[in-house]
Amino acid sequence: MKNTIIASLTLFIFSQFTTEKKYSVSGQVFINAEYCMGVRPTEEMIAELNVLKAYPNKTLFIKKGKTNQVIAKVKTNQQGRFSTQLPAGTYHIFDTLQLLTPSAYIKFKGGKDNFILTDSVCYKKWQNKPIASFTVKNKEVKMKDINFRIVCYKGDFNCACVEYIGPRVP
Repeated sequence: MKNTIIASLTLFIFSQFTTEKKYSVSGQVFINAEYCMGVRPTEEMIAELNVLKAYPNKTLFIKKGKTNQVIAKVKTNQQGRFSTQLPAGTYHIFDTLQLLTPSAYIKFKGGKDNFILTDSVCYKKWQNKPIASFTVKNKEVKMKDINFRIVCYKGDFNCACVEYIGPRVP
């Protein structure tokens, strides 16, 4: 019994020295849209589309430094806010779609009948370009807002290296 207590206490003390201190990281995600179809929009309609609105339930992934390894996944709440705890270091935020292979991206977006990959080198660059980057030092980090825009036929986070070839909506 005594050995078990000593072993447990030793393990606890050791774990206190090996865990990195973590700091709060928070931010907010917004979305707006461009006008896509139908009769000519009024000035009020265009103004409303340009207003940034909170983006609820948006999933983002965080990678540390230059690694390709995802170390955290965050999901926004109804106000578009997210938060997580991270140790000191440099981090990059990526969208879910950036983690997909080109064929998986095209399939997710609507299939080969609607989208084609125009440049694989361009796609690789897009996959590796973070939406946002930040550094955690010895304090809490409040990130700049992250803004998405819905682009006609391509959605809220699109790759310029993939072209829509599907039918046009009247």
